[in-house]
Amino acid sequence: MQLASVLATLAALKAVTALPSASTVEVAKVVTGASVSADEIPDAMKFNPPNATDATALASRASLDKRASLGVYICKDAPFVASTCQHIFSNPNECIALDSYLAGQVSSVGPDQGAYCRFFFDSNCPSNNDENGCRHLDAESPGRSNLNTASNDVCGVNSNDKIRSYRCWNS
Repeated sequence: MQLASVLATLAALKAVTALPSASTVEVAKVVTGASVSADEIPDAMKFNPPNATDATALASRASLDKRASLGVYICKDAPFVASTCQHIFSNPNECIALDSYLAGQVSSVGPDQGAYCRFFFDSNCPSNNDENGCRHLDAESPGRSNLNTASNDVCGVNSNDKIRSYRCWNS
């Protein structure tokens, strides 16, 4: 009985010492996600929706109650090449900074049904340097299957391989 208690105490101490210190906490959550297979990506995600950049709609979404996690498919290759996709979950209004595998290399984005997302071309979801809306791309389900097309340009600039962070709200 005492041996089990000692082993449990040692395991708890090991877990506590593995936690990051307060000085390593970042503003944005960094995620790595897991690859998904082709049959896990909904067919509806393979089409481009119109650009949804209405500031009033965005503000109303931001004021909604926090609910369940919101998922987004983020892929390095277009259109939604399964071997390069990650399905990432976050809380509503939580800033997600993409890891080095995806940051600046995204070619397809697909928010899950019920999510409205803003994909930033800068890290940490900046809110004060958006140059008249030219530093982000908005999307909701089914998503944007190919960011390397003129229909997905932002302020005349191609949005392919520009996304570094994002934030989602309930739609």
